[in-house]
Amino acid sequence: MLNYNETGLIERERERIFLQGALDALRSSSGHAPKVIFITGPEGSGRSVLLTLITRHVRRSIQLAGCSFRWPQGEGGLEALSKLLGADETNPLHPYLEIYRDQEKRVRELERRVERTQLNLGLPDLKRLAWGAELDEDRYRVVQVLPPNALHFLLRRLYSFTIPDNLSEQTAAFIKTGLEHIIQLNATNLAQLRSFVEEELHPQFTEEDWQFYLKPEETLARDLAYGINAYVEKERHLVLLFDDYHAVENDRFLRQMIETTNHVLWIFATEPRPAWSEKMAEVAELRLQLLTDQGVAAYFEQKYGKTLTPEEATWLAELTGRTPLLLYIASDLYANGANAATLEAAAGSLPNNRLAGLFLYFVEESGRLSGAERTWLYTLAILRPSNDNFLPAFEKATLAAGYSYDPALTEQLFETYAWLADQVESGEEWENRHFHPALKEILRRYLMLERRRFSKPIQEGILQPARNAAMAGLVACEQRLLAEPEKQGSVRARATDLAWGEAVADAAYYRLWLDEAVGWLFLLPRWVMALAYNRTLAEHLLVVAESMEATFYNEGVDLLLVIRTLLKDSYSSGHKGQEEKLAALHKLETIGTTGQSRWFKSENLGQRPSGKGSAEAELRGILKWLHAQIYEEAGQYEKAAPLYEEVLATNVQMPELKQAAAHAALYLAMRYRLRNEMESAYSSLYRAAELNDQQEDGLRALFWQALRVKRYDTALKAADALSDLGLEDNQADLFMIFALYALDRKAEALTEARSLAAQPAQQTAGTRTVFYALVHFAGLPEETPDLAAILDELPA
Repeated sequence: MLNYNETGLIERERERIFLQGALDALRSSSGHAPKVIFITGPEGSGRSVLLTLITRHVRRSIQLAGCSFRWPQGEGGLEALSKLLGADETNPLHPYLEIYRDQEKRVRELERRVERTQLNLGLPDLKRLAWGAELDEDRYRVVQVLPPNALHFLLRRLYSFTIPDNLSEQTAAFIKTGLEHIIQLNATNLAQLRSFVEEELHPQFTEEDWQFYLKPEETLARDLAYGINAYVEKERHLVLLFDDYHAVENDRFLRQMIETTNHVLWIFATEPRPAWSEKMAEVAELRLQLLTDQGVAAYFEQKYGKTLTPEEATWLAELTGRTPLLLYIASDLYANGANAATLEAAAGSLPNNRLAGLFLYFVEESGRLSGAERTWLYTLAILRPSNDNFLPAFEKATLAAGYSYDPALTEQLFETYAWLADQVESGEEWENRHFHPALKEILRRYLMLERRRFSKPIQEGILQPARNAAMAGLVACEQRLLAEPEKQGSVRARATDLAWGEAVADAAYYRLWLDEAVGWLFLLPRWVMALAYNRTLAEHLLVVAESMEATFYNEGVDLLLVIRTLLKDSYSSGHKGQEEKLAALHKLETIGTTGQSRWFKSENLGQRPSGKGSAEAELRGILKWLHAQIYEEAGQYEKAAPLYEEVLATNVQMPELKQAAAHAALYLAMRYRLRNEMESAYSSLYRAAELNDQQEDGLRALFWQALRVKRYDTALKAADALSDLGLEDNQADLFMIFALYALDRKAEALTEARSLAAQPAQQTAGTRTVFYALVHFAGLPEETPDLAAILDELPA
């Protein structure tokens, strides 16, 4: 049974019985078990405590497995859930959720493959329409007679990304208007488009890839559910518990994922029930009821041994909104001498926030706390929840500053005022996050007011020692990295080192507290490092900056918007999203070159000197990479490709940089082909193959383009590279035979043709027809003895 008494909750027996029944039903695989439970109620109503009660029970059970999480504030459902479940390698679900890490890349790659496939199928009329040709026909009639593959290409470009920037405004408006007309009125064209997609484009992909291309979010939700189901199937029934959940209004993909899981009980502690759950089956809402006058009186008598009159019980219940957390604070104050008028004034001192008003009165004015206890509460409020190694460093730094750090104060405070502690499970040893998050946030925001934030006791007694401890940890990490010869303190080595990242987050947090300008000077270059080499750290540093948002001046608010914008997923964000990112990047580059800002200077970046191989040069290379990435995602390959080439000339070491540059070069080549600029297309495809010789589509395109411009030696190289990929079909062998034939190495071509003919018939069927088509495509003589000899060897 759930041990109800250990929590100190009052009037929650109904809830306890309900949750016990849900766990028993899950354990027995009863068909009546709910799949989702929402524990709802206002702040301070005991949601977290009740969630802890369930967590403890699940962890004791040999028939249930459970994972509990605090939901990250401000994040949507599916993305946040995937991070919670998959980011921590100690999480038992982690091995089953690795598929998520590659999903976003897979979506982009599928979009690219679809576009390349369309272009390879041929778009004869797109060239004339889309790149500035004179348009003298009626606009609707012209667009309506476009071939369906061209329509599909334009639809994806216009509505998934943006209109190519080299179109005139008139042409762009023409295309968009015509497409809208087709979508609304022309059933014939839509039927042709559907036919093209189903008969020509769709068969080029596996069914799994095609469905992912059409509905990436739904596929991702399904894959996450499959990972969870795989764990449950191997292990046992699973309970997933989430505290502080606040959903977006219509999170249908999270709903879809939950509905796909089996033998899993999802429990969310949240203030409102989310709208997306309203049409779900097997959902229960456990709304925490407000305390009654009788419950308030019973608690007061049990805790303080004093009996309240009915009038006092009603007054105290109304004062505290009939919620437990406020009752705990107000009861302590009332039992120890605070009169009704004083408590009424404290509760009403802050508009619509009785909890903050009562708690600040308790800390600042009630006399219930000693000076050391008050200071330590402020310390708990300001300190970041860091790793255990940080606390000894903090103790050493505070002693050096003349402030006595006494860990025993924590236990003393939590024992006297149990409601100060966060009831959510987080391990056996004390960590800073055990301080109740709502109360911690009240004190933290109170201290953010300038007159308190910059007061000498706060600066010297708490912030400076904490900052010193964080910097000591950062310096230790830097020295360890520099001691490793193969790394030599490189930007990549630092950004991917977990200890370094945590120390940077600590140091950035305390520097922003002490001086916003100094904090940004420290944070920005390290955030750029993380953006290239460790996106998780980049997101973590954004959270650090957001925690200080209430203190920022205008420049800090603008910089926070910059990093938020650049961290947004660009996929399908459209033209507006691209413009926002470019503007944010421009601001970042601009402040990095002004005389007032030194955030790229070597003295602010650690140990490496200035120059071509310096961290400063690498950071500027990363910004160029980011610029190129934005252009590529918007389909502006003419701008992306040269920027990638510039980044390749620096010491930026991103693992996928060459692949990204190869993608851009390949797309640029396709654009050149559509414009009939064949030499430029050839050069771009050649460069794509140099950058990535493992890309099948690029090598095939290079082979065909080499034939167009009669570079048969390059065609042979492309065929050799395709052979090295170990493809299942024999097309690479056929390409190689043709390249040898075109290079006038007829004897070698004949030998290879005989070798190909010796392969199983099902692998070589139709090669004669393809070879003859290659001869025709390349414009070679079609009636020669050498050609006839080779054709005789190849199967029809």
